Amino acid sequence: MRAVVLREPGPVENLELAERPLPRPKPGWGRVRVEAFGLNRSELHTRIGLAEGMTFPRVPGIEAAGVVDAVAPGGTLRPGQQVASMAAVREALEPVVIDWVRPAATSARPKARSSRLASRG
Repeated sequence: MRAVVLREPGPVENLELAERPLPRPKPGWGRVRVEAFGLNRSELHTRIGLAEGMTFPRVPGIEAAGVVDAVAPGGTLRPGQQVASMAAVREALEPVVIDWVRPAATSARPKARSSRLASRG
């Protein structure tokens, strides 16, 4: 899979597209093929070196939306389900692993929110 990776704090040129292993969902989790992700002020602070306690390299990206493409037994996700997640995506651009989903009650399209995602960075 491809991911945007920040090798070390510094200019925007420190962000690069890299190949990473495709994550496998563990029991109760599902994998989401990311179609869009967001970078916000916290990622800017990380990139320019203002965030404390960060380790590198790391994959930025706190918000993401996509489609479930794999599930493991014991979860509530379904292949093909459209989901959105917030906080700790860490797999910008390509699949992520998600463990908790609650469909949004106010949307005509199935969506979800994640409380925790697997980190591969």
